[in-house]
Amino acid sequence: MKGCKYGIIRQGMRICVCLLLAAACSHDDGPAGAVAAREKDCEVSVAVTLDAPLLRGMGDPGAPPEEDAAEWDRLDLFLVYDWGMVLQHTLTSGQLEAGNPNTFNAFAGKLKGLYGVAYKTVAGAAAVTASSEEEVKGLRTANLGGMAVGDKLDYMLSLSSGKVLPSDAYPMEIKKDATNEFRVRLTRLITKVDVQWDVQDAYESGGYTRVKMNGIEFFGLDSGLFFPENETRSLPDISAGSQVDGIYTTAYVADAPVSQRNGRTYFYTFPGVANKLRFVVDYSTEGTPSGHKTYVAVFKDKLERSTWHKVNFTVKGNTFTGSGGITLTPSVAVTDY
Repeated sequence: MKGCKYGIIRQGMRICVCLLLAAACSHDDGPAGAVAAREKDCEVSVAVTLDAPLLRGMGDPGAPPEEDAAEWDRLDLFLVYDWGMVLQHTLTSGQLEAGNPNTFNAFAGKLKGLYGVAYKTVAGAAAVTASSEEEVKGLRTANLGGMAVGDKLDYMLSLSSGKVLPSDAYPMEIKKDATNEFRVRLTRLITKVDVQWDVQDAYESGGYTRVKMNGIEFFGLDSGLFFPENETRSLPDISAGSQVDGIYTTAYVADAPVSQRNGRTYFYTFPGVANKLRFVVDYSTEGTPSGHKTYVAVFKDKLERSTWHKVNFTVKGNTFTGSGGITLTPSVAVTDY
Protein backbone atom coordinates (compact mmCIF):
# COMPACT_ATOMS: atom_id res chain seq x y z
CA MET A 1 0.00 0.00 0.00
CA LYS A 2 2.87 2.31 0.72
CA GLY A 3 4.29 1.79 -2.77
CA CYS A 4 0.86 2.25 -4.25
CA LYS A 5 0.42 5.45 -2.26
CA TYR A 6 3.66 6.89 -3.60
CA GLY A 7 2.68 5.76 -7.11
CA ILE A 8 -0.56 7.70 -6.84
CA ILE A 9 1.32 10.80 -5.62
CA ARG A 10 3.75 10.55 -8.54
CA GLN A 11 0.89 10.21 -11.01
CA GLY A 12 -0.77 13.23 -9.41
CA MET A 13 2.39 15.25 -9.85
CA ARG A 14 2.55 14.29 -13.51
CA ILE A 15 -1.04 15.36 -14.03
CA CYS A 16 -0.40 18.70 -12.32
CA VAL A 17 2.64 19.33 -14.48
CA CYS A 18 0.69 18.55 -17.63
CA LEU A 19 -2.12 20.85 -16.56
CA LEU A 20 0.35 23.66 -15.93
CA LEU A 21 1.95 23.15 -19.32
CA ALA A 22 -1.46 23.10 -21.02
CA ALA A 23 -2.44 26.33 -19.28
CA ALA A 24 0.77 27.98 -20.43
CA CYS A 25 0.17 26.86 -24.01
CA SER A 26 -3.40 28.13 -24.05
CA HIS A 27 -2.21 31.71 -23.37
CA ASP A 28 0.46 31.64 -26.07
CA ASP A 29 -1.53 33.25 -28.94
CA GLY A 30 1.47 34.63 -30.80
CA PRO A 31 4.93 36.06 -30.44
CA ALA A 32 5.77 38.39 -27.61
CA GLY A 33 4.48 41.91 -28.20
CA ALA A 34 1.83 40.82 -30.74
CA VAL A 35 -1.18 43.15 -31.08
CA ALA A 36 -4.67 41.69 -31.16
CA ALA A 37 -6.53 42.05 -34.46
CA ARG A 38 -8.47 45.31 -34.69
CA GLU A 39 -12.18 45.28 -35.30
CA LYS A 40 -14.31 47.71 -37.24
CA ASP A 41 -16.61 48.27 -34.30
CA CYS A 42 -17.04 52.06 -34.54
CA GLU A 43 -19.77 53.84 -36.44
CA VAL A 44 -18.61 56.76 -38.62
CA SER A 45 -20.69 59.29 -40.57
CA VAL A 46 -19.15 61.27 -43.45
CA ALA A 47 -20.99 64.15 -45.13
CA VAL A 48 -19.78 64.74 -48.71
CA THR A 49 -20.15 68.01 -50.63
CA LEU A 50 -19.32 68.08 -54.34
CA ASP A 51 -18.30 71.43 -55.80
CA ALA A 52 -18.20 71.41 -59.62
CA PRO A 53 -18.12 75.04 -60.83
CA LEU A 54 -18.52 75.86 -64.51
CA LEU A 55 -15.16 76.40 -66.20
CA ARG A 56 -16.31 79.31 -68.32
CA GLY A 57 -15.28 82.88 -68.93
CA MET A 58 -16.72 85.82 -70.86
CA GLY A 59 -17.51 84.74 -74.41
CA ASP A 60 -16.27 81.20 -73.76
CA PRO A 61 -17.37 78.93 -76.63
CA GLY A 62 -17.74 75.93 -74.34
CA ALA A 63 -21.14 74.31 -73.91
CA PRO A 64 -22.44 74.83 -70.34
CA PRO A 65 -24.79 71.81 -70.20
CA GLU A 66 -21.96 69.28 -70.56
CA GLU A 67 -19.73 71.14 -68.13
CA ASP A 68 -22.46 71.32 -65.55
CA ALA A 69 -23.04 67.57 -65.67
CA ALA A 70 -20.07 66.20 -63.68
CA GLU A 71 -21.78 62.82 -63.76
CA TRP A 72 -19.73 60.60 -61.48
CA ASP A 73 -20.96 57.19 -60.39
CA ARG A 74 -18.26 56.05 -57.92
CA LEU A 75 -16.86 57.76 -54.85
CA ASP A 76 -14.00 56.38 -52.75
CA LEU A 77 -13.29 57.59 -49.21
CA PHE A 78 -9.93 56.86 -47.59
CA LEU A 79 -9.46 57.04 -43.82
CA VAL A 80 -5.72 57.25 -43.11
CA TYR A 81 -4.87 56.13 -39.55
CA ASP A 82 -1.83 57.32 -37.62
CA TRP A 83 -0.50 53.76 -37.30
CA GLY A 84 -0.26 53.46 -41.10
CA MET A 85 -3.45 51.66 -42.01
CA VAL A 86 -5.84 52.92 -44.69
CA LEU A 87 -9.54 52.05 -44.68
CA GLN A 88 -11.25 52.47 -48.06
CA HIS A 89 -15.02 52.92 -48.24
CA THR A 90 -16.73 52.97 -51.66
CA LEU A 91 -20.07 54.54 -52.55
CA THR A 92 -22.14 54.81 -55.70
CA SER A 93 -23.87 58.06 -56.60
CA GLY A 94 -27.19 56.40 -55.77
CA GLN A 95 -26.01 55.40 -52.30
CA LEU A 96 -24.84 58.92 -51.53
CA GLU A 97 -28.11 60.39 -52.73
CA ALA A 98 -29.98 57.94 -50.51
CA GLY A 99 -27.99 58.91 -47.44
CA ASN A 100 -25.69 61.88 -46.98
CA PRO A 101 -24.04 61.78 -44.45
CA ASN A 102 -23.18 58.19 -45.23
CA THR A 103 -22.65 55.88 -42.27
CA PHE A 104 -20.31 52.89 -42.15
CA ASN A 105 -18.13 50.93 -39.72
CA ALA A 106 -14.49 51.82 -39.11
CA PHE A 107 -11.62 51.14 -36.72
CA ALA A 108 -11.09 53.17 -33.56
CA GLY A 109 -8.06 55.43 -33.63
CA LYS A 110 -6.61 58.78 -34.61
CA LEU A 111 -6.71 59.86 -38.25
CA LYS A 112 -3.98 61.61 -40.23
CA GLY A 113 -6.55 62.58 -42.82
CA LEU A 114 -9.74 61.83 -44.72
CA TYR A 115 -9.46 61.81 -48.53
CA GLY A 116 -12.14 61.44 -51.19
CA VAL A 117 -12.22 61.01 -54.97
CA ALA A 118 -15.18 60.82 -57.36
CA TYR A 119 -15.18 59.71 -60.98
CA LYS A 120 -17.19 58.03 -63.70
CA THR A 121 -16.52 54.40 -64.50
CA VAL A 122 -15.77 53.99 -68.21
CA ALA A 123 -14.11 51.29 -70.26
CA GLY A 124 -10.34 51.49 -69.88
CA ALA A 125 -10.49 53.20 -66.47
CA ALA A 126 -9.65 50.94 -63.55
CA ALA A 127 -11.19 51.49 -60.12
CA VAL A 128 -9.11 53.56 -57.70
CA THR A 129 -7.52 51.78 -54.76
CA ALA A 130 -4.84 52.55 -52.14
CA SER A 131 -3.52 50.82 -49.02
CA SER A 132 -1.05 53.38 -47.61
CA GLU A 133 -0.88 57.12 -47.01
CA GLU A 134 1.71 57.47 -49.76
CA GLU A 135 -0.52 55.64 -52.23
CA VAL A 136 -3.49 57.83 -51.31
CA LYS A 137 -1.52 61.04 -51.91
CA GLY A 138 -0.29 59.59 -55.20
CA LEU A 139 -3.68 58.47 -56.53
CA ARG A 140 -3.73 59.04 -60.26
CA THR A 141 -6.58 59.13 -62.76
CA ALA A 142 -6.89 56.61 -65.55
CA ASN A 143 -4.88 57.17 -68.73
CA LEU A 144 -6.81 59.05 -71.40
CA GLY A 145 -4.93 57.15 -74.08
CA GLY A 146 -6.65 53.93 -73.00
CA MET A 147 -10.19 55.27 -73.41
CA ALA A 148 -12.56 55.54 -76.34
CA VAL A 149 -12.78 59.04 -77.81
CA GLY A 150 -16.37 59.47 -76.65
CA ASP A 151 -15.52 58.57 -73.04
CA LYS A 152 -12.57 60.92 -72.49
CA LEU A 153 -14.50 64.16 -71.98
CA ASP A 154 -17.19 62.51 -69.83
CA TYR A 155 -14.50 61.00 -67.63
CA MET A 156 -12.54 64.25 -67.25
CA LEU A 157 -15.64 66.29 -66.41
CA SER A 158 -16.65 63.77 -63.73
CA LEU A 159 -13.41 64.01 -61.72
CA SER A 160 -13.46 65.56 -58.25
CA SER A 161 -11.33 65.19 -55.16
CA GLY A 162 -10.82 66.66 -51.71
CA LYS A 163 -9.35 66.06 -48.28
CA VAL A 164 -9.62 67.15 -44.67
CA LEU A 165 -6.67 67.02 -42.27
CA PRO A 166 -6.62 67.19 -38.47
CA SER A 167 -5.64 70.32 -36.58
CA ASP A 168 -5.68 71.58 -33.01
CA ALA A 169 -9.13 73.02 -33.63
CA TYR A 170 -10.32 69.93 -35.52
CA PRO A 171 -8.84 66.74 -34.06
CA MET A 172 -9.82 63.64 -35.99
CA GLU A 173 -10.22 60.61 -33.75
CA ILE A 174 -12.69 57.77 -34.05
CA LYS A 175 -13.94 56.40 -30.74
CA LYS A 176 -16.13 53.47 -29.89
CA ASP A 177 -19.63 54.25 -28.61
CA ALA A 178 -19.19 57.90 -29.62
CA THR A 179 -20.53 60.22 -32.31
CA ASN A 180 -17.92 60.22 -35.08
CA GLU A 181 -18.89 62.75 -37.75
CA PHE A 182 -16.71 64.20 -40.50
CA ARG A 183 -17.21 66.44 -43.52
CA VAL A 184 -15.24 66.53 -46.77
CA ARG A 185 -15.65 68.78 -49.82
CA LEU A 186 -14.71 67.43 -53.26
CA THR A 187 -13.79 70.01 -55.93
CA ARG A 188 -13.69 69.56 -59.70
CA LEU A 189 -10.23 68.45 -60.77
CA ILE A 190 -9.74 69.50 -64.37
CA THR A 191 -8.92 72.92 -65.75
CA LYS A 192 -9.85 74.57 -69.05
CA VAL A 193 -7.71 76.46 -71.58
CA ASP A 194 -9.55 78.79 -73.97
CA VAL A 195 -7.55 79.73 -77.10
CA GLN A 196 -8.40 82.61 -79.42
CA TRP A 197 -6.45 83.60 -82.52
CA ASP A 198 -6.56 86.38 -85.10
CA VAL A 199 -4.40 86.54 -88.23
CA GLN A 200 -6.71 88.87 -90.15
CA ASP A 201 -4.78 91.99 -89.11
CA ALA A 202 -1.68 90.71 -90.91
CA TYR A 203 -3.24 91.55 -94.27
CA GLU A 204 -3.84 95.16 -93.31
CA SER A 205 -0.11 95.74 -92.81
CA GLY A 206 0.68 94.84 -96.39
CA GLY A 207 3.50 92.59 -95.26
CA TYR A 208 1.64 89.36 -95.91
CA THR A 209 -0.09 88.15 -99.04
CA ARG A 210 -1.37 85.00 -97.33
CA VAL A 211 -1.74 84.09 -93.68
CA LYS A 212 -3.73 81.27 -92.11
CA MET A 213 -3.81 79.24 -88.94
CA ASN A 214 -2.90 75.70 -89.86
CA GLY A 215 -3.59 74.00 -86.54
CA ILE A 216 -3.24 74.08 -82.77
CA GLU A 217 -1.95 71.25 -80.60
CA PHE A 218 -2.42 71.15 -76.86
CA PHE A 219 -0.07 69.14 -74.63
CA GLY A 220 -0.94 67.87 -71.17
CA LEU A 221 -0.57 64.84 -68.95
CA ASP A 222 -2.14 61.58 -70.07
CA SER A 223 -3.25 61.07 -66.46
CA GLY A 224 -3.36 63.49 -63.55
CA LEU A 225 -3.03 63.24 -59.81
CA PHE A 226 -6.29 63.44 -57.87
CA PHE A 227 -4.28 65.64 -55.47
CA PRO A 228 -2.25 67.73 -57.97
CA GLU A 229 -0.34 69.61 -55.26
CA ASN A 230 1.81 66.47 -55.13
CA GLU A 231 2.61 66.43 -58.86
CA THR A 232 6.35 66.28 -59.64
CA ARG A 233 6.26 65.58 -63.38
CA SER A 234 6.73 68.22 -66.07
CA LEU A 235 6.14 68.27 -69.81
CA PRO A 236 9.05 67.62 -72.19
CA ASP A 237 10.36 69.87 -74.93
CA ILE A 238 7.85 69.76 -77.79
CA SER A 239 9.46 72.30 -80.11
CA ALA A 240 10.70 69.71 -82.59
CA GLY A 241 7.51 67.66 -82.68
CA SER A 242 8.63 65.16 -80.06
CA GLN A 243 6.21 62.90 -78.21
CA VAL A 244 6.82 61.14 -74.90
CA ASP A 245 4.95 58.38 -73.09
CA GLY A 246 2.63 59.75 -70.42
CA ILE A 247 1.87 62.90 -72.40
CA TYR A 248 -1.51 63.47 -73.96
CA THR A 249 -1.97 65.53 -77.12
CA THR A 250 -5.22 66.86 -78.47
CA ALA A 251 -5.41 68.93 -81.64
CA TYR A 252 -7.62 71.49 -83.32
CA VAL A 253 -7.40 71.68 -87.10
CA ALA A 254 -8.32 75.00 -88.71
CA ASP A 255 -9.89 73.46 -91.80
CA ALA A 256 -12.60 76.07 -92.48
CA PRO A 257 -11.78 79.35 -94.30
CA VAL A 258 -13.17 81.39 -91.42
CA SER A 259 -11.27 79.53 -88.72
CA GLN A 260 -8.03 79.82 -90.69
CA ARG A 261 -8.06 83.59 -90.16
CA ASN A 262 -9.65 83.89 -86.73
CA GLY A 263 -11.44 81.68 -84.32
CA ARG A 264 -11.64 80.20 -80.88
CA THR A 265 -11.43 76.74 -79.36
CA TYR A 266 -10.82 75.19 -75.95
CA PHE A 267 -9.10 72.24 -74.31
CA TYR A 268 -9.52 70.41 -70.99
CA THR A 269 -6.49 69.23 -69.09
CA PHE A 270 -5.22 67.90 -65.77
CA PRO A 271 -3.70 70.49 -63.39
CA GLY A 272 -0.27 70.37 -61.79
CA VAL A 273 1.98 71.18 -64.77
CA ALA A 274 2.79 74.15 -66.99
CA ASN A 275 0.89 73.10 -70.09
CA LYS A 276 2.02 73.81 -73.63
CA LEU A 277 0.46 74.66 -76.97
CA ARG A 278 1.97 74.50 -80.43
CA PHE A 279 0.64 76.75 -83.22
CA VAL A 280 1.39 76.26 -86.90
CA VAL A 281 0.92 79.32 -89.13
CA ASP A 282 1.17 79.24 -92.91
CA TYR A 283 2.09 82.54 -94.57
CA SER A 284 3.35 84.15 -97.74
CA THR A 285 5.30 87.37 -98.16
CA GLU A 286 7.04 88.96 -101.11
CA GLY A 287 10.29 87.25 -100.18
CA THR A 288 8.78 84.01 -98.86
CA PRO A 289 6.08 82.63 -101.16
CA SER A 290 5.39 79.55 -99.02
CA GLY A 291 6.33 79.89 -95.38
CA HIS A 292 5.43 77.75 -92.40
CA LYS A 293 6.19 78.86 -88.86
CA THR A 294 5.73 76.96 -85.63
CA TYR A 295 5.28 78.74 -82.31
CA VAL A 296 5.27 77.13 -78.89
CA ALA A 297 3.30 78.69 -76.03
CA VAL A 298 4.22 77.58 -72.51
CA PHE A 299 2.32 78.65 -69.41
CA LYS A 300 4.57 80.50 -66.98
CA ASP A 301 3.05 78.73 -63.98
CA LYS A 302 1.51 75.37 -63.24
CA LEU A 303 -2.21 75.34 -63.86
CA GLU A 304 -4.38 74.86 -60.81
CA ARG A 305 -7.47 72.72 -60.51
CA SER A 306 -10.92 73.94 -61.53
CA THR A 307 -9.70 77.11 -63.30
CA TRP A 308 -10.23 78.82 -66.67
CA HIS A 309 -7.37 80.28 -68.70
CA LYS A 310 -7.55 82.50 -71.81
CA VAL A 311 -4.76 82.52 -74.40
CA ASN A 312 -4.66 85.01 -77.30
CA PHE A 313 -2.54 84.57 -80.41
CA THR A 314 -2.29 87.44 -82.89
CA VAL A 315 -0.44 88.11 -86.14
CA LYS A 316 0.13 91.81 -86.88
CA GLY A 317 2.56 93.23 -89.39
CA ASN A 318 5.59 90.98 -89.30
CA THR A 319 5.22 89.89 -85.69
CA PHE A 320 3.49 87.10 -83.81
CA THR A 321 2.34 87.90 -80.30
CA GLY A 322 0.68 85.96 -77.53
CA SER A 323 -0.85 86.78 -74.16
CA GLY A 324 -2.59 85.05 -71.29
CA GLY A 325 0.09 84.03 -68.80
CA ILE A 326 2.21 82.32 -71.44
CA THR A 327 5.71 82.58 -72.87
CA LEU A 328 5.54 82.50 -76.67
CA THR A 329 8.67 81.48 -78.56
CA PRO A 330 9.35 80.64 -82.21
CA SER A 331 10.20 77.04 -82.88
CA VAL A 332 11.93 75.47 -85.86
CA ALA A 333 10.46 76.21 -89.28
CA VAL A 334 8.56 73.21 -90.55
CA THR A 335 6.99 72.24 -93.82
CA ASP A 336 4.84 69.42 -92.52
CA TYR A 337 4.46 66.96 -89.63
